[in-house]
Amino acid sequence: MTPLGTDPTPPDPIKTNNDVSAPGPERNAAGGSGTSNVTAQAILRAAAKVFARVGYDAATVREIAAEAKCGKPMIYYYFKDKAGLARELLLVPILELTARIEQLLAQPLDPVERLERIVGAIVALDRDDDLDRMRFAFATLFSPLNAGFRDQIDKSSCRLIELVDQACQPLVESGRLDPSRRPHLVAAIRGIITVRMLDWLFSNQPSSPELIRRDLELLLYGGLRSEPESGDSPPIERQRVTTERD
Repeated sequence: MTPLGTDPTPPDPIKTNNDVSAPGPERNAAGGSGTSNVTAQAILRAAAKVFARVGYDAATVREIAAEAKCGKPMIYYYFKDKAGLARELLLVPILELTARIEQLLAQPLDPVERLERIVGAIVALDRDDDLDRMRFAFATLFSPLNAGFRDQIDKSSCRLIELVDQACQPLVESGRLDPSRRPHLVAAIRGIITVRMLDWLFSNQPSSPELIRRDLELLLYGGLRSEPESGDSPPIERQRVTTERD
């Protein structure tokens, strides 16, 4: 995650355990007091655990401070409020990913290779951070416990889908994809992304560029051989449905 800056004089985590309702300095979540700071990173990990456990709407700054073993003013100082924590956990990585995908779209790559890279980048989103962050992301998208933050995530997620759709357009322009099948291809790619992320989150099965490539090859070119090998049963043949008029 891109650091938001640093500040040499954060409040002491031991001496600031009082209940403070006013947010800290304005250069925190929006302007940057520094997620590279060890204390700020500990707060983010604690917030991800609490958000994943009880949902964004039900989570409180007090619970997050208790999980992080720090005072509430530390959270206000670094992230301003609960929304600032959620933005740093989810929106900042998504915006950075969006920028990377836009760069890939601008590069003169083979359309299939570009799709492989884009899908791989989305699946690898936040891969090197703890799982609670991504579980919070999935809960935000699919659980009623996070309705208060879903609108912001929905907008960013829709932008990612728009970029995937744009990446499919060169396949249409080159005649490799029927225009009528483009929406179905985008939907299938969304399915690959979802399944691979769930495999990692809940089955500890990380994906790889090779696995993503095989997924897309199967999707784009099909998995049935034109002729059966010796001993195999005949391949499935597509039946043409005809109707007769009297």
